[in-house]
Amino acid sequence: MEMNLLILRDDSGRKVRQCPMCPYSSHQKGRLRDHMLTHTGERPHPCPYCGRRFTQKSTMRRHAITHVSPLGEL
Repeated sequence: MEMNLLILRDDSGRKVRQCPMCPYSSHQKGRLRDHMLTHTGERPHPCPYCGRRFTQKSTMRRHAITHVSPLGEL
C-alpha cells in the first residue's frame, strides 16, 4: 500500500508519523507499518503448521506454539 504519511514533530522535536486513514500515530515507523495492515487486510505471516495468517509475526508465533506444545505452554 502506498502511504502518504503525515510526519509531524512532537513538543520534544521527535518525529511523529500519522496514519493517513485514521487518528493513529506513532514515533516508530515499524509500528505504523504494522498498524496499516489493519486497513489493508493483509496478513503476511502464515502459521507454518496450519497456514492461518496473521498481521503480526509475534501473534503468529504465539499461535504456532499451540500446535507443538501441550496447552500452548513453552
